[in-house]
Amino acid sequence: MADLKVVCPECGKRVSLRGLNGHLRFEHEYDLEQAKRMAAGVKVDGSLRRLEDDVMVQLRRVAELRQDAELLRQGREDGLVSEALYQRMISQKGHELTAATRYLQSLEVSWSDRVAERTGIRPESEEDPPTDEASGIDQLLGAGD
Repeated sequence: MADLKVVCPECGKRVSLRGLNGHLRFEHEYDLEQAKRMAAGVKVDGSLRRLEDDVMVQLRRVAELRQDAELLRQGREDGLVSEALYQRMISQKGHELTAATRYLQSLEVSWSDRVAERTGIRPESEEDPPTDEASGIDQLLGAGD
């Protein structure tokens, strides 16, 4: 738990939970008692943290899939990849993108539920992106075709 990162309430810097007390004392000149009270008041929600970590993993996966699609497109243009292989692989990447997008939407709902449970206020999300199978392929094909 000590390796978790928290945000300093004074400056917004990310520090370890263990290091928050020292950060407050030395960077913001809190006395020992003030720093202890402030650091003890930091609440860490493990399930919320895991959801946020999962979101970042999926966002990296989406970026990786888009980068792969760009490499495939470049390979096709350079004559390194046949049209048939390109179509097969871009379809596969599109399906993976659709799955990642759906999982991100599921994480968003779980995150909203958790925040609503903690605060009593449900965050509203932006318009949901389409998640049918063709949309993932279209997103990848539309990026350069």
